[in-house]
Amino acid sequence: MRYQLALLATLLTMAGNGTTSGAPGAQAKPDLRVTELLAEKVTTDTVPLRLRVTLAIKNFGASTGGGFKTRLYLKRKISDPFAPLQEFQSGARSTNGGDRWQKTFDFQEGGTYYFKAEVDADNQIAETAEANNTKTLTKTFQGGIPDLSVANLTARFVSVTSSSAHARIDWDVENIGDGKAVGSFVTVLKVSRNGGSFAELARFTRATLDRGKSFHYYKDITYSDVRSLRFMVVADATHVIHERGEGNNTAYSETIKP
Repeated sequence: MRYQLALLATLLTMAGNGTTSGAPGAQAKPDLRVTELLAEKVTTDTVPLRLRVTLAIKNFGASTGGGFKTRLYLKRKISDPFAPLQEFQSGARSTNGGDRWQKTFDFQEGGTYYFKAEVDADNQIAETAEANNTKTLTKTFQGGIPDLSVANLTARFVSVTSSSAHARIDWDVENIGDGKAVGSFVTVLKVSRNGGSFAELARFTRATLDRGKSFHYYKDITYSDVRSLRFMVVADATHVIHERGEGNNTAYSETIKP
């Protein structure tokens, strides 16, 4: 009887301390895990590459822990060590409690990006398991900045009569940059008649030009009393596209005579 009372007292003490008879001395603990790690490209023409990173963590354990930090790391080469990119602070999280963050980062080039997220990065919380605190993500993105260029500008008289002259102008607008030109942009055609000042002749609006691609344009026009013509083409004349260089947005034709 005395042994049974002693055993009962021991079991009651273990229950009060949060232990079980199957695991002597083991207390209920938190179990923090990274549940979500995503990286998505954000459309922009202000930087070569903008990424929105989503990170979520959750406590799967049977106990509430104290405050802790979750750290996001990045590296650009698989052989490089991870470097801290962003840190997030959490307070104590009860069972099934967690946090979710979204943050935008700007980068200067496309390519492969290696992300790692680590919850309780400074090991402040005693957990039931420590090996499940990290999550990694590898993803490749096309980056770069567009660069619009006027190319293949030609002008010629197609037909000439005693009273008029008909001219044809052709050109291309190319994207020779390493990023997409996003949004509508205007290309303007100007003409100088008989050596005078350039005056706007026509404008054309096109939208979105992938890298390595081009738009072809042409214009037919008939003049009377013309001795010579020279043409100027300006791509993105209203400067809505952020480009790597602006110096190649304008081109001139040779002077032509009927």
